[in-house]
Amino acid sequence: LFCKVYLVDCDQEALGLARENVDMLEEEELIGRSSDEGEEWDDGCLGVELIMAKVKYDPPKRNTTQGRGSGGKGNRGGRGGRGKRGKGRGNSVVTSTPQIDLLYCDPTNNSDDGTPAPYDGIPLPSKMVDTVITNPPFGTKNNEGIDVQFLKTAIRLARRAVYSFHKTSTRPFLMKLLREKWGLNVEVVAEMKFDIPNMYKFHKQKCVDVEVDLIRIFWEENNTKEADDISANKVDGWQEELSEGEEMPLGLCGHS
Repeated sequence: LFCKVYLVDCDQEALGLARENVDMLEEEELIGRSSDEGEEWDDGCLGVELIMAKVKYDPPKRNTTQGRGSGGKGNRGGRGGRGKRGKGRGNSVVTSTPQIDLLYCDPTNNSDDGTPAPYDGIPLPSKMVDTVITNPPFGTKNNEGIDVQFLKTAIRLARRAVYSFHKTSTRPFLMKLLREKWGLNVEVVAEMKFDIPNMYKFHKQKCVDVEVDLIRIFWEENNTKEADDISANKVDGWQEELSEGEEMPLGLCGHS
């Protein structure tokens, strides 16, 4: 069986390094070249296509309202002055917005009126590949939900499975979202630690070990057959026709 790899990244330097690695593997004849398609080739990888693209992400904004609370006595003022009774405010109330609802909506549900899903920034047809491997940002600082957006894109592209790295602390939220809200099969297949160096202003330590899960999202056999039919229709016209029953494209959607 043949497979083809699509490597997607938004970093030109990372793609350049990937190109060097691919060239080395091709020279060693460990993988084939995309130009070899149609020629005799043993089982294995028939070429790697590098694509510079970025998952589209708009940081969600939450509506925050202040509740009224009882005031307390203020501190004493300057010399000879008396403190005034302070006016306090209650706890903030955070409410959802249409943008947040759209971010966390089920990506497997198609619109009833046939409206296409918003463009996610990755120029590949839906159900284009068998498997997607992705390493999204954690989405726990000022980029809430970016990990979910990566998952939505991966789910759109994959026919059989998605493998994705996520911060272990987000496991309860992601398991509930994927299983209960999106109705998907998901499991944690590995637990590990990432050594994160000091790269950003908010990093306080020289380096830190972060607990990370590798999760697997997968589809049942009958859903896979339906996805294969969808993919066969969408791939036609986008690139040269794939050989029926032989080529099994493998997708890699990464983020540096």
